Amino acid sequence: MIRAAKDYLFIFVIGLSLACCSSYDHNVRYRGSNEVWEGDPFEVSCVVTFSDREGWTVNSSIAITDENDLGYELSERDVDTFREELTLTVQSAQLFHEGEYRCNRDSRDFHYVRIIPALADVHERGPKKEAAPPKATNEYVLEINKTIEFYCSSAKYDNTPVTWYKNSRRIVENSESNILIAGLSLLIENAQEDDAGEYMCTVDTPFVTGYTDIGRIFRLNIEKRVSQRYTCDY
Repeated sequence: MIRAAKDYLFIFVIGLSLACCSSYDHNVRYRGSNEVWEGDPFEVSCVVTFSDREGWTVNSSIAITDENDLGYELSERDVDTFREELTLTVQSAQLFHEGEYRCNRDSRDFHYVRIIPALADVHERGPKKEAAPPKATNEYVLEINKTIEFYCSSAKYDNTPVTWYKNSRRIVENSESNILIAGLSLLIENAQEDDAGEYMCTVDTPFVTGYTDIGRIFRLNIEKRVSQRYTCDY
């Protein structure tokens, strides 16, 4: 009986650890506009399970603060027994509303909203055509032999614990590496092609001990080379 109880406890702990380790692999689908005129209303929706750690963030900062002075409205509805739909609504878009919207604090996925200034060329208005989603702000081009800096802006204080990852593996500084961690910044000195990849910072949340939030995600890509063709004139 005692051994069976121990075996059950072991299986439970292993299952719990696997669930925690896979938290950053959650996939979230979003619905909403990608481009909005300044002053127009917009909304962003997502579907999550009741077990997900929900919480809207914009550019990795908490969307709804105690003052709630940014004009966000939240609503939710049950989809089925296991899922709910979360909706964030803005009645009048402002330029500071542009950015990455995320409803699950354990997910890499986000929805990008671009705010078009009202002072833009008046000829741009008229029939709105379906446009391709704008380029995400977390895409960067690797420049050989240059120094690249990523800043974990979701950490509001310099002494906030931050952990950096490259391609889901924790970055550990050593004397032979060209990667340095300075406060909330990650520096890649004398960048080379093998430095390309996905960089991510996680931030210890001060509200719930033991939890971490995905902060910023940066994708460092190798610049595409255009092959040149030469022709000879005779």
